Amino acid sequence: MGTNRNLRRSSRRGFTLVELMVTTAIIGVLAAIAVAGYIKWVDKARLSKAETFLALIKTKQESYRNRFGYYVTAPANPAGDPPLTGHVKDWADNAAWSALGADPGVTRVQFQYETRGGTGTCQAKAGVNGTCGGTPTGNWFWATAENSKVVVIANSARPNVWVINK
Repeated sequence: MGTNRNLRRSSRRGFTLVELMVTTAIIGVLAAIAVAGYIKWVDKARLSKAETFLALIKTKQESYRNRFGYYVTAPANPAGDPPLTGHVKDWADNAAWSALGADPGVTRVQFQYETRGGTGTCQAKAGVNGTCGGTPTGNWFWATAENSKVVVIANSARPNVWVINK
């Protein structure tokens, strides 16, 4: 009877330190994988939002040109340096963006947007290759969405929006 009581006590003692450490390590690895996947998913969602807004800017630019005969130039918005990835800045209302009719639909954005239009030879955005999509002449425009990781570009020379990693 005495040995039976000892067996019952030892079976109730719980987990060993090694078992707890192994379980904690497994949970840590799974959490790291999940967080990395989540961050990648969030970055893709942000990029998709920027691509969608640039497609809207492209449509608005074409409509504006059809109505007035030229493309709009609107300054970088928000002003200053592009936001760091994952950070937001305030969208500022101004006359050029209002004239274009392009509004991101939110007051805080995670990319800096800019569009430039002109006639003659396209003038590329400083430091960003590919904004003109070749060397268009005549009426042209380009638009960018930029943060610390990528530049998303739309222009009058190409039908699609594309992404350039920094």
